[in-house]
Amino acid sequence: MEYELKIKTGDQYLAGTDSNIFVILEGEYGESEERRLNGYISGNAFERNCTDSATIDFGADVGRVFRIKLRSDMMYAGAGWLLAYIEIKRKDTSNSLSNTVSKFNINQWIEDKKTHTFTVAYSEWAKNIAAYETTVLEYKKYPFTVPANGEYMYNQTEKITTGFTYSSTVTKKSTQEYNEKLGGKADYSSKKEGADKLTNAKNYSGYLEFAFKQGFESSEINQIVQTENKEIQKTVQSKVTNPTAKEKKYEAVFSLVKVDAVTSTGSIVAMFSANAGIEFSGFREV
Repeated sequence: MEYELKIKTGDQYLAGTDSNIFVILEGEYGESEERRLNGYISGNAFERNCTDSATIDFGADVGRVFRIKLRSDMMYAGAGWLLAYIEIKRKDTSNSLSNTVSKFNINQWIEDKKTHTFTVAYSEWAKNIAAYETTVLEYKKYPFTVPANGEYMYNQTEKITTGFTYSSTVTKKSTQEYNEKLGGKADYSSKKEGADKLTNAKNYSGYLEFAFKQGFESSEINQIVQTENKEIQKTVQSKVTNPTAKEKKYEAVFSLVKVDAVTSTGSIVAMFSANAGIEFSGFREV
């Protein structure tokens, strides 16, 4: 997939460089191959206060770019480089959702051979669309017996882990029509339609982590995704009395509060389930 790059060198003394500059793109669909930028720029690249442009085939389609890995080989004298910013745009007309320009405002000297990682400003991207539904499901039952004309002191603590996991999240490549449907109706059931290439989220965990942490339209979903692997518990201490002449069997019922959510960020749809809480649903005779 081809990407258009604009690279601006800063306007300070010795800001330019003759070193070889290498970059890797990280996007919605994965990570690209490394490319040496100098070979795609005509003339003398990376001069002080100049903007260089290049169209580069990075191999695989990584979708919209949210992170770059950049390094210099620090060749020649005065090898340091003041990088002002980089703009990256995917060149493909088939899915405009992935063609949003990603701008990396860097304003930093590159003065070693280490790999430097930069993340896009989230404000450069479209807002998330989110829909969700909450359900209460019977989780665990604990049977016990209360003797005739007697009582039973019930004492139980139940624990669960809230939040979701990236590995169990399902992702799809979205379409403009899908996003419009989801945004207009906020209909959770629509998550089953209008997207393709069903994929496990572990392939995109870096992107999902980036997108989830930026915040959502829904504060409820935002709260859920920020509480991954948080343990909570519910303790019930209660006396159950049986005033009859015959023993009775009861069960204590705990319920799980579960949230199913679908979010759309650009051309990626993420569907996940999360444990939101635990409730005590009471005693019932069996």
